[in-house]
Amino acid sequence: MELRELQDWFTPDELDPCPRCRQAAAIAMADAEALLCFHCGYIRWPGGETSVRQLQRPGAASETSVPDSRR
Repeated sequence: MELRELQDWFTPDELDPCPRCRQAAAIAMADAEALLCFHCGYIRWPGGETSVRQLQRPGAASETSVPDSRR
């Protein structure tokens, strides 16, 4: 299943504009304070951000954008 196919599971009023691609294809999960865009694959959570594409690449776990907690 393609990521964009998941978008069909939701009505347009359930989806928000993505902060990265600006398409109305993102689902916000308030309880988790997270967001997933079905158009570009952008993923944001309180600890950082990444994308579906980054997670699918080998060694991707070390490439996610996570704030430095030592500051």
